[in-house]
Amino acid sequence: MVEYREDPVTGVWVLYAPQRAKRPQGYAPRAAWVEAPPHDPACPFCPGNEHLVPPEVERVPGPSGGWALRSVWNGFPVFRDPGVQEVIVDHARHDLTLATMSREDVRVAMGLYRRRLLAARSREDVAAPLLFRNEGSGSGASQRHPHAQLVGLPTVPGPLETRWRSFRAHHDREGMALLASLREREREARERVLFEDRHVIVFAPRVSRASHEIWVVPQRDEPCFEHSAEATREAAADALSRASQALTAALGPVPCNLVLHTAPKGSEKDPGFVWYLEVVPRILTPGGFELATGVIINETTPEAAATRLRAALGHQH
Repeated sequence: MVEYREDPVTGVWVLYAPQRAKRPQGYAPRAAWVEAPPHDPACPFCPGNEHLVPPEVERVPGPSGGWALRSVWNGFPVFRDPGVQEVIVDHARHDLTLATMSREDVRVAMGLYRRRLLAARSREDVAAPLLFRNEGSGSGASQRHPHAQLVGLPTVPGPLETRWRSFRAHHDREGMALLASLREREREARERVLFEDRHVIVFAPRVSRASHEIWVVPQRDEPCFEHSAEATREAAADALSRASQALTAALGPVPCNLVLHTAPKGSEKDPGFVWYLEVVPRILTPGGFELATGVIINETTPEAAATRLRAALGHQH
C-alpha cells in the first residue's frame, strides 16, 4: 500500500512504500560501521593534535587536566567571509557516538552547544544560528571523531524561511504554535510516541522524511533552545541519548544527522516558534525520482519505526 503525506513544516511530500524494502539488491550492502580506537594519533581532533586545527574558541576542562570538550574555528568554512563557523569537538575520545556517550556527556555537550549558540546570536553579522551534527560515513561527516558544527548564517536560506513562514502562518491561523499542535496530535494518537516526561516528548513524526526519524520536542512552547529552562535542556539531552541508544539497538550503528532547530534572530519571543531536535538516520539514498519530483520515498512508515524503537527502548537498562 502506497500513501502520500505532506510535511506541515516544510511542505515536502513523502511517499510511503514499504513494499520497496523487498527489492532485490544488485549492489553491495551499505558499508559496515568501522570500530575506531579511543585515540587516533592521525586525527586532528584528538588530544595532542591541537596544533593541527585553527585556534580554540572555548573549552570545557577535563577531569585530569587538558580538555573534555572544545570548540575551534572551522578550518574549512562554508562561507568565504569567516563570520561564525565553528567545529565543536564534543568529546576527547575518538571512538564515541551519541549512542555510546554517557547521558552526562551528552548534557555537557548540549551545554557547550548552548553557549556557542548564544555567542553566535549576539553577533550583528549573524541572521540565524544553526547547529548540526553529522555522524558516520554517509552523513556528511569528514572525521570519525565525535563533533558538531555551528554556523552563523549571514542570511536566511529559502528552505529555512519556508519553515519559519509555516510556523508563523499556523500560529496566525490557529492561535497556537505548529509544534504545539503536532505535539498534541502525537500525544492523542500515541502510536508514534516513543516516550515522554514533563519536560519533553519524543516521537517519530507522522511525516518522517527519513526512515526511523526522531523528534525531541519540549512540552513548553519556547522559541529558543538557548533561552529554555535548564531542566528542559537537560531532559532534552537525556532524551537524545536514550533515543540514540534505541536507534542503534534497533538498526545497529547507522550514519545519522542531528539538527537543533532554534528561532532566528529577531524571533526570540515569537509565539509561533518552538525549538526542537531532529534526528535523521541516513539509511536510504535519494534517487532520480526524488530529484525529479521533490517527493521523498520512505520505505518505513513512522508507525512501524516507532514500534521497532519502542521495542528497543524496552531492552534498555
